[in-house]
Amino acid sequence: MDLIVRNIIFLFPEHPELHSRIYEAWKELRPRMRDMADYLMKVYPRDLVERGLTGEQLDLEISLYKVRRNEFRRDLGFIEKFRPLKALKKLRRSGCLLLDSIQTILESLCFIPSCEAIRQFKDVLKNAICE
Repeated sequence: MDLIVRNIIFLFPEHPELHSRIYEAWKELRPRMRDMADYLMKVYPRDLVERGLTGEQLDLEISLYKVRRNEFRRDLGFIEKFRPLKALKKLRRSGCLLLDSIQTILESLCFIPSCEAIRQFKDVLKNAICE
């Protein structure tokens, strides 16, 4: 989500008054990502397996995320160079797909206390750029 937040001016240009609020909200939430990682280190392996956080299931989720992130980065390059409306639409679409892949991972992680706040923030971003 960091990549999306850093580029919110391209994704949500219609409302520049919200950009700083998005940045500040993300700054508040970023430490919770570390909290989630710390929590995962303490979870029993059986619990991770039950939630699809190991093996092929996890590899698939992470692989899809990487594909979507790379597509977003590619489309970001077009918008930074040319900024045409077509490039903006393509960037928004790849941003929405990236947020969808993040949602897939978050659904597996939402047994972790900090996850719900991060999921809600992701929903706000999706509402801003995908609707």
